[in-house]
Amino acid sequence: MANGALSILKSQRLLTVERILGSYKRNLTSIIKLIKKFGSPRIVCCTQYNPFPNSPVAAEGIHQLNRMTNKLAQTFGIIVAPVHAWFEGKQAEMIHGYREGKIEDALGGFLPIHPNDHGHRVIASELAPYFATRDST
Repeated sequence: MANGALSILKSQRLLTVERILGSYKRNLTSIIKLIKKFGSPRIVCCTQYNPFPNSPVAAEGIHQLNRMTNKLAQTFGIIVAPVHAWFEGKQAEMIHGYREGKIEDALGGFLPIHPNDHGHRVIASELAPYFATRDST
């Protein structure tokens, strides 16, 4: 999605979100099937947070990506962790190099899209319960 957004900015042409989502759907489906092929581990899909909340194209793209993730998870009976909700409204404090929350922030060569230490701690602490072993007693 980040590469698609940058491509839109650099070429001034609107890439179809459907093409990006189609590729994402194929890739995620393949990954899930491969994991399931080798057993039945607990699989948790994570939604994506929006590192550019002040760009409508990013907001819509991430919304569609998360909708696709939820649909695939439902199809395969997989749990979804709402990472996007953990970051919503807190991107400035949780994303490394966050500036204005606009796609244009990435034009300088640095992609402010990855969590900083605080963001990683939030993800880890919120995800931990999804993988906690369940006592069978």
